[in-house]
Order: sequence, then structure tokens, then C-alpha cells
Amino acid sequence: MSKQQYLEELRVRLKGLSQDEIEDALSYCEEYFDDAGEGNEQQVIADLGSPYKFAAQIRADAEIRRHNTTFANDQNTTKKSSLKSIIAIILGICALPIALPLLLALVAVIFALFITIGAFAIAGLASVGAIAFTGFPLLVNGFYHLETPGNALIAIGGGLLCIGLGILLLLLFIWLIRTLLPAFMRLVTNLYHKAKEGKHYEKA
Repeated sequence: MSKQQYLEELRVRLKGLSQDEIEDALSYCEEYFDDAGEGNEQQVIADLGSPYKFAAQIRADAEIRRHNTTFANDQNTTKKSSLKSIIAIILGICALPIALPLLLALVAVIFALFITIGAFAIAGLASVGAIAFTGFPLLVNGFYHLETPGNALIAIGGGLLCIGLGILLLLLFIWLIRTLLPAFMRLVTNLYHKAKEGKHYEKA
């Protein structure tokens, strides 16, 4: 692969980033090639990694910068975009030129945490749904048996209690998820920085 082919493929891989981010990355690579001199293109490509891997690192860096900037201005927007940022950073970690055992360990830790959050989300939604929907039959049953006011009031009260508890748990669940995602984002970001150790591309 020649310098020009590398840069052209890298530009394609970076599609979706801002024009400034793309131009900064391409300028960095071009300077890297120029500093290495003619005849050393393959060594430069080996240092940078394939366009796919290098682009993954650039996207990870871009997501971290975007996340930090957004967090300073609007935490709600940051929480909505955390999942996208986490995925980009995980791909960036996988693209880093680090030892395979360390890479596998990092991916295993991230995967385990991701599965834990996913399981928590499913369990939480199932619990909220079960409690809330239990209240509706009780509520309907109470109105159908108004001829026995005591039983009807108990059923209606129980139904309203279940529905209210379900709504309360849903709000609590949403709050927990919105808290966990940014925390997970920070953890993945820290892992990325530690794995990267200042290698290759880093925009000032």
C-alpha cells in the first residue's frame, strides 16, 4: 500500500467525523510519511496500523473529546450519546497496538461490565412491568365488584399502589441507568488512555 492509497482509504474510514477532524488526521499522517522519508512508507504504515485500525483510534479520540465537551455544556445530551461513545472507544481499544493478552483482558472486562448493565436493565424493566401491570387487573376487579365496597376498595387501593410503585421504580431505574452509563463511559475512557499510553495519534 502506498502513502496515497493509505490516505485515501483513511479518508473513507473517517467519514462521519467533522471536516476539521478528518483534515487534522490526514495532515498528521502526511507529516508522518514526509518525516520518515521516501522508501519508508511500509514502516510508517506498520507504525500507524491499517487505515481501519488508525481510523478506529481517531474516532475513539474524537468521541472522548466530544463527550467531555458535551458533558461540560449539557449533561443530559451526554447521557443520550454515552452508548455510541462507549462503542467507538471499545473499537478504539481493539485497534490499539497492544499485546494480545492485555487486549483480551481489557475486552473481557468491558464485555462483563456491559453484560452486567444489560442484565440489570432487562431485570429492572421486567420488574417494573410486572409490578405496574399487576395493578391494572386489581383496579378493574375493584370496579367490577363495587357491590362489596370493602373488597372493592381493597382491590382498587392495591391496584393504585402497584401502579404507583411501578412508576416510582421506573423513575428510579431511569435515574440509575442515566448514572451508570456516564460512569461506564468514564471507565472505558480511562482504560483506553491507559492502553494507549500516548502512542500514535493524539490531537493537542
